Amino acid sequence: MFVHLLIGTKTTIMRHALSPTPADETGIALAKIQFEQQSPAGLIAWYNKQQKPGMVGVHRQVLRCLALHEVFQERFGYSPFVVEGQLVVGFGPPLALTPGGIEAVV
Repeated sequence: MFVHLLIGTKTTIMRHALSPTPADETGIALAKIQFEQQSPAGLIAWYNKQQKPGMVGVHRQVLRCLALHEVFQERFGYSPFVVEGQLVVGFGPPLALTPGGIEAVV
């Protein structure tokens, strides 16, 4: 399933259907450890860098997005990712760091 988001005159694929493999849990756990060590600004920078082109169909990108989704939920109580189980992952709007946490930039 793909959802297209119209940004100006550019259409970007914002979701990716994950085809799970046995090694996915390990990949997500390792990425999560790396993200947990980053500052809020580092997390937002990584998210915004990935959000701009959208999902490019790379399995590892999806695993890292799922890991970052968990870290955002734990750290901020909110995640900009659209996650349905672990089968579909999509990006929300770009983010900015605010004194109170994170904020969507629209």
